[in-house]
Amino acid sequence: MLAPGVIGALMLATASAVIAHRPDGVQRGSTQPEPAVAPGGQKPGGQESDQQLATVAFMPLQPGVPIVAGGRGWVVVEFSVLPGWHTYWPGQNATGAPVSMTWKLPPGLKVGAPIYPLPTRHVGDGDLLDYVLEGKFAVVVPVEVDASVAGGPLGEPVLHEIGVDVEYLVCKESCVPGEASLRTKIGVVVPGKGQEDVKPSPATPVAGADARAKEIKEIWSGLPVVASSAERDRVVSHRWSGAGPVRRLEIEVAFRGAEEDGRNTIEFAPFAGGPELLDALTDAQGVDGKLSMRLKIGTGTAGPVRGVVILGSGQKRIGYQVEFPLPATTSPAKGPKDSGH
Repeated sequence: MLAPGVIGALMLATASAVIAHRPDGVQRGSTQPEPAVAPGGQKPGGQESDQQLATVAFMPLQPGVPIVAGGRGWVVVEFSVLPGWHTYWPGQNATGAPVSMTWKLPPGLKVGAPIYPLPTRHVGDGDLLDYVLEGKFAVVVPVEVDASVAGGPLGEPVLHEIGVDVEYLVCKESCVPGEASLRTKIGVVVPGKGQEDVKPSPATPVAGADARAKEIKEIWSGLPVVASSAERDRVVSHRWSGAGPVRRLEIEVAFRGAEEDGRNTIEFAPFAGGPELLDALTDAQGVDGKLSMRLKIGTGTAGPVRGVVILGSGQKRIGYQVEFPLPATTSPAKGPKDSGH
């Protein structure tokens, strides 16, 4: 059971939505989508055509736990996608647009960069590579609260409403666009002794706290490690080689016991907006904690190289969100020819 927040369902231009209000304040939405038109004018068949393809929920990561004015908290956008369908991670995808979030914030609140869970490589017809998200997953977003924001005492936080408009694609053989306009409230308390790390009072436990604690643990386990550059560099090292418009980036992960727990495989998922990988389908994978990939680097190339290094497969994956500065170069990046073998 999700804690109080707002849950929106897949909103389609071709669908009707039914909203049910619950006594605990949770708003649930559901849709019965019409079959989407696939390329070539064909309509996708199958039993999914009359089922809900996706739901989206928005709430504080820890409902009932306030944020101290001048500090930081977290909100979470949770997705549940019908088996066999997927949506897109914000990477260098060949075909699909990633999830988009537009925020509605009161004065004094701002959000940081969303932290997405580890993606899965999806190779479609024609060896087109996308990075996708499937099943139930959560995107965690930091919320910074300015010290000037109104707050209350520890037992009586002041509530502030924040909203987010979410747009996304749900795809199988064809894609269906979805959108949801969601809102939730976060509590803010004034700074005070012992409130640097505010916890719920044992005398007033948060309803469903044990179940939510388990959900939070599952959410964090699916996210990459976002560490300081110094801490990250102790685990993930890199070096550049080659010259000209194509450079080779070699990545190595120092991870003890990798072979014993199934983490001897390695892959790199690049975020969108950085240098283009010459052949992500084959280059961005390796074994024994090492991989080597070619990138088109030239004068004016936007950097740095950002992405997630993923170790292992299946349920034994662990990821590190990384950022590598570009090498010095004076040659413009031109065509796809590679002289770096």
